[in-house]
Amino acid sequence: MLFVATRGYATPPRAVLLAEPGSDPISFGYSNIYGLSKRSDVSPQRPGYVEFDSLSFAPVLVSFTTELRLQRGQRSQLRERPVLVLLPGDTVRVTHHAADNTFSFRGRHQAELDFCVRLWQGSLSLSGLDNRQAEVVGTDSTITYWDPQRSGWAARSAQPLAQYLQQWSQWRVEAEGQLARLRGTPGLRPEVAASLNRHLRLRVFARLLRPAHPTSRHDSLRTFPAAYRDTVAAYLPGILALQTLPAAAAEGLAWALHSYITYQCVLARQFPSLGARYLQAKQTLSGFHRAWVCFLILNEGPLRRPDIRYRLQDYVRWVASHQEFVRVLRGEPSRALRSYPHAAFSDSLTSATNAASHLTDLLATQRGKVVLLDLWASWCAPCQEEMPASVALTRRYGARGLVVLYLSVDQERAAWQKALRQLPAGTRQHYRFRQPKASAFLQAFDVRTVPRYILLDRSGIVRDPDAVRPSDPRLRDILEKLL
Repeated sequence: MLFVATRGYATPPRAVLLAEPGSDPISFGYSNIYGLSKRSDVSPQRPGYVEFDSLSFAPVLVSFTTELRLQRGQRSQLRERPVLVLLPGDTVRVTHHAADNTFSFRGRHQAELDFCVRLWQGSLSLSGLDNRQAEVVGTDSTITYWDPQRSGWAARSAQPLAQYLQQWSQWRVEAEGQLARLRGTPGLRPEVAASLNRHLRLRVFARLLRPAHPTSRHDSLRTFPAAYRDTVAAYLPGILALQTLPAAAAEGLAWALHSYITYQCVLARQFPSLGARYLQAKQTLSGFHRAWVCFLILNEGPLRRPDIRYRLQDYVRWVASHQEFVRVLRGEPSRALRSYPHAAFSDSLTSATNAASHLTDLLATQRGKVVLLDLWASWCAPCQEEMPASVALTRRYGARGLVVLYLSVDQERAAWQKALRQLPAGTRQHYRFRQPKASAFLQAFDVRTVPRYILLDRSGIVRDPDAVRPSDPRLRDILEKLL
């Protein structure tokens, strides 16, 4: 079993889905921060697993896929599907009957499951599936739906944009009602409640922007009525405020921001080509989500295209603190996003006051902060020479959320304690591996020499398993980005 290197979960990094006896088989899927989908199946004979690795959201939306088989000669039709919000360690029992498209769920956190079912039964499901509105094109004041179940001109049905806004207002009212019920539902875990809150707001925002997605260059020449532009402008600040979310909690946000970038292109009377959207996202967004949305845009096309190669060269120049995106675009393995054995984080530590702890628990207490792990030893002169620089970093960035943890690989406690008394003032959180020679952590990170520095971001993701030394000015540049 794999365990995420830096998330600090004490539970196994997966959720389990169990189909009740008599249930029909069902497929389910979920995505990671790179937009890569993971799919699996669950049946009474086979459990399903939702794996949480260092690329996965936590909580994660798990969508169930069903099909309704029509009469002979007709194609199968996707049906609205329920969506659950799960965390590592969850176990959910599923009952599904394909004939009437019914689901029921049982689990330890029943209030959360019941709330997700109520969303599925309403008109604002988190799945986003709507067979009546597969594609949208528009003029200045009209939008036209294409019905995938019909063909030719019969598939078109026009609706005034003003009428669409009225319908959207009803969706928004329904969402506010669901949010009120969410706040009043006891028994919801804070992470799940926050995730449901975000997804409902993002779903409303995505539906608002549907008429802004052109299907041809002619469509991009349209202008929007003032009422529509004002509605988007009024709803936007609450969405942009979510840019402060850590990566692991921001599922759905990148795609919502991507839709907004498309809208901005059309508003500027530009067809939202890859290049136009990339430049618009680079100018409009900030922080991690600027890097994330630009990555998703560049990841749409092959690198052999000259325009994408040119944009990638530009991307590499300004995305220094998020190099994992560059590695994925280039097809390179990412050191920073590895998974490590669970045992690596059960290593026992000893504090300077001889208190026992575990590395897992220590990292869990630092969630929400940028953490620099300083691996050193009493006999290592370069290690101690770097410590004044790490103290200076703590003084400079400590108030903004930087924490330096000093982990000694000394075999002898006495030598470590003697060295502690000689260290510069300001080095505070000191721990020693109780069994360095048998340390699964040191083996997992291939620590053969010290000093060694490992950098974790606020989300608990390893940004660099072999970071530059604290005295190197490049580390300050990276910290500025992460903080």
